[in-house]
Amino acid sequence: MGNDMRKIMSKKIKDKIIKELSQRYQPINHCFLVNYRGMNAATLNNFRSYLKEGKVKLNVIKNSLLSQAFKDINTLIDGPIAVVYSTETDGISTAKRLNTWTSKNKLPKIKGGYFEGTVVGSQDVKKIAKMPSRKVLLAQLAGGFKGPTTRLASGLSEIITRFVRTLNQYSGT
Repeated sequence: MGNDMRKIMSKKIKDKIIKELSQRYQPINHCFLVNYRGMNAATLNNFRSYLKEGKVKLNVIKNSLLSQAFKDINTLIDGPIAVVYSTETDGISTAKRLNTWTSKNKLPKIKGGYFEGTVVGSQDVKKIAKMPSRKVLLAQLAGGFKGPTTRLASGLSEIITRFVRTLNQYSGT
């Protein structure tokens, strides 16, 4: 009877953890999975600190729970997996931070993840890291809108100036 009770309690606890994980990651539009095999505790702590400086979090979660919470990307879950994500920065900034570390340190190995509604592989994460940040993209977009309107305003101003000159010439004669 004792073992059965433990199994029931264990199942209830697991279900609660899976529900909590799903709720935690649901509002986030990106997360990347990394295999941290080969990293000792000190290196993993340094990695976590480096991510934290960029407002990025790292969670180590048991694979069986992770695969149930992340059904769309559970094919990426093998070996010791950690989830890298941020609630304070965009996915591009998170990917840049992750890619910078892995380029210098070779570990952890990027497995892939979830970005803007799409499951991505490890090479996709590296491509995302090379994209300009959201702030830069917005500035480029604003600059793109500013150019034509500035030229239009300048052209209209020139037409009005010519019209006024023409009126002044006729009124002066």
